[in-house]
Amino acid sequence: MIGQWLLWGSVTIHRRTDGATDDYGNPTSSWDPTGETVAANVQPFRADETNTVDASSVEDMRRLWTAPGVDLGAGDRVTHESQTWEVEGVPFVWSTPDGPHHLEAKLKLVEDVS
Repeated sequence: MIGQWLLWGSVTIHRRTDGATDDYGNPTSSWDPTGETVAANVQPFRADETNTVDASSVEDMRRLWTAPGVDLGAGDRVTHESQTWEVEGVPFVWSTPDGPHHLEAKLKLVEDVS
């Protein structure tokens, strides 16, 4: 199990749920507005800049570490330092011979939080 001294920060997890349908009958997603706050460590992972003739954009990524028993899934969102991040892919648990050590997830900055 990861030492709590390594998880000096916190995040609030907002779990994704199926919402209503849009005007075209397509399912939409929504996220639990209250969420659950857990101890975590969030660090920079990478930032990629894309330039086109019309515009440029930056995709900002972070890596999250937390305790192995935390319920976090692909598509869930987390709030960290007043920014909203979405879990990219399936989080995974790193193990040692003594058992699960920590859960790790990639996060992508959400530009539009509506």
